[in-house]
Amino acid sequence: MRLLTLALLAACASAPRSPEAPSYLVLADERTGRTVAMENMLDDLAKHDVVFLGETHLDDYTHRFELETYEGLAARRKVVLALEMFERDVQPVLDDYLAGRIDEKAFLEKSRPWQNYWSGYRPLIEAAKRRGFPVVASNAPGPVLRKIAAAGGLDKLAPEDRALLPAEIFDNDDDYWERVSRATRGHVSTGGDRVTSVQSLWDNAMGDSCAKALEQHPGALVLHVNGGFHSAYRGGTVHQLMKRKPDARVAVVEIATVNDFVGLEPFGAPERADYVAFVLARARGPQEGFLAVTAFSELRYRLHLPPGLSTGKTPPLVVWLCGDGFRAADALAPLAEELGGEVAVAAVEPPYPMVADDLAPGGRWFTGETFEGDLGVLGSGLARIVGYLLRTYPIDPTRVVLAGEGVGATVVSATSLYERDLELPAFAIGPARYGKLRMLALPGSEGAPGARRLSVIVDEADEEWWKKEAEDWGGTGLPVTVSRGARGEGIAQVREALGLPAKKKEGEWTGLLLVHDTPRARLWAETYAMRLSGPAEVLPHTEVLQEGARIQPLAFEGEQVPAGLGILPSFRIESLMDGRGLPLASGPFGGTTILVVPAGATDEQKAAWKKLEETEAIKKKSRFARLVVLTAPDEAQVDDLGMERGPPQITGLAVQGLPAALQAVKDAGRSVVLVVPAVFCADAEMMAEIRAAARPYEEILDLSYLPGLGGGVMPPAPPAK
Repeated sequence: MRLLTLALLAACASAPRSPEAPSYLVLADERTGRTVAMENMLDDLAKHDVVFLGETHLDDYTHRFELETYEGLAARRKVVLALEMFERDVQPVLDDYLAGRIDEKAFLEKSRPWQNYWSGYRPLIEAAKRRGFPVVASNAPGPVLRKIAAAGGLDKLAPEDRALLPAEIFDNDDDYWERVSRATRGHVSTGGDRVTSVQSLWDNAMGDSCAKALEQHPGALVLHVNGGFHSAYRGGTVHQLMKRKPDARVAVVEIATVNDFVGLEPFGAPERADYVAFVLARARGPQEGFLAVTAFSELRYRLHLPPGLSTGKTPPLVVWLCGDGFRAADALAPLAEELGGEVAVAAVEPPYPMVADDLAPGGRWFTGETFEGDLGVLGSGLARIVGYLLRTYPIDPTRVVLAGEGVGATVVSATSLYERDLELPAFAIGPARYGKLRMLALPGSEGAPGARRLSVIVDEADEEWWKKEAEDWGGTGLPVTVSRGARGEGIAQVREALGLPAKKKEGEWTGLLLVHDTPRARLWAETYAMRLSGPAEVLPHTEVLQEGARIQPLAFEGEQVPAGLGILPSFRIESLMDGRGLPLASGPFGGTTILVVPAGATDEQKAAWKKLEETEAIKKKSRFARLVVLTAPDEAQVDDLGMERGPPQITGLAVQGLPAALQAVKDAGRSVVLVVPAVFCADAEMMAEIRAAARPYEEILDLSYLPGLGGGVMPPAPPAK
């Protein structure tokens, strides 16, 4: 039965889809602004002399649509199929195969087929062969183009090579070359003689091939399949055909891949194409050794809703993307506090889980190999998040913004540029890993931008790059402003866009001093600063402190504060007795949190840490949770145990007790463990030492790490003046 089921599935997968299947494609008539049926489009196309199908080369449903179009037109009249994917010098080989004079093996050996011939173009060739209809290899031969580059011009070619190109080479118009510049920016230079460039020779050869096909096959319709750029806006190859056959009746069909059909409608740009066929992106053929299918996955997010929604309040909404290395949970509470209690916040989870340098769980927004595809999926997902929240909750639709920081800000920028369905103001605060944006083609400028606008907040080092990018992006119809500032300035702009008053507070502290200056320590410090009664600058421990400045070092008792500061740590161990600041392991029925007390703790402080374990303080937060506190033995115990003193350790000898503690967890039949140093925020070196001790248990237990307690600390009472 299973084999039969698989066979049926395989048969269904190989069979052409019904042209009317609503899950397959949506056809939009750009001239009328209406959706049309496949049969109606074919009836219209059959009245033309030449039809151009502009494709994305690898997409599976695109190739299915092309085959259906060919078969539909061939049922109405004689069709000459012309293909960009074969070059003019292999026309005799193609003719021999269609006539049956050579077999497929010989054909493929001699015709230089594209890598995705089997998944993309073989069905078209075989359909033409069955019908006895001609196929034209329309493109300029690659070997000839390489000779032009090596020899230095067309006039240096041998006569037999020159004969493989059109007798006359025409230029394309300025608008076309502007689109070329937008599409190839960051990849190739568009300088030099554009008339004899490879791009121009491709278009000339294909346009000339279509013109010759009309002459050689009177009364036939020429169906030319090419990359969408060559026929968009009736430029490129279409322009070259019209130079040669100005009276030809020509139609252009653009094939656009989409993730779903929700909200699709014509582009509203009849100059772009006669028809747009929207096809689902579900599979693609080989590229750089890879094939792919589109597998659906969730784009998760966490939501903060202000109280009082049931009383008729309609709060504004911020959709927020954190930086790489963090999670939605890290960003949600800080941002909600920073914006105030009357704002809804949706913090989006980066889709690629990762472990940060400090061993805390985090995420990445994209990978180097999947950069462009990831941006497309994220843009679509963000649009769905906004749509769902507006349908589900009483959110003010006129006060919704998209914002992010770090790599999240880079995704925000790309979404604002490419996701036309997300008409929102967007704020990119300190974008990171943004260089590859310049490798992406810029979209066209159809349609008014509406509410879309992008504000980029950068530091001095990034300002020039983004100002140049703002000029390029502005040409697409997206207003972009670039300003210099830090995170605080970016949040202030978000508040202003939401109609919130500027945040003004008076506080006791001049600065919050970091013991370890890491990205997570800064995030936690900024979160803590927002919870204070007044603003405070986050300072690294190397900062020169002014005399009389009110500085609060972010450290627990027993944690080593840089010498010479003459100020006490902020957080008392007793403040954790209510359990709120103790992190929980992730098990649904409780886990074990192991606190590793660092070197430098006094006996009194060790006793205070152990009291948390003895009184089971963590159960006040979750009755299923357990807490183990590891402290370093004193010097007498070290001698009694015969332990080597060696060089000073970051966490002290307490870490040597970690394997035994983990073994005890295992022996008790438990498996979920969170290991945390008892500091505000550790650096990567301290976490590496902890992990080295725990590593043998990583495959035995469900073991995770958190670099400190700073994410859950609450402000102490203000100091006495």
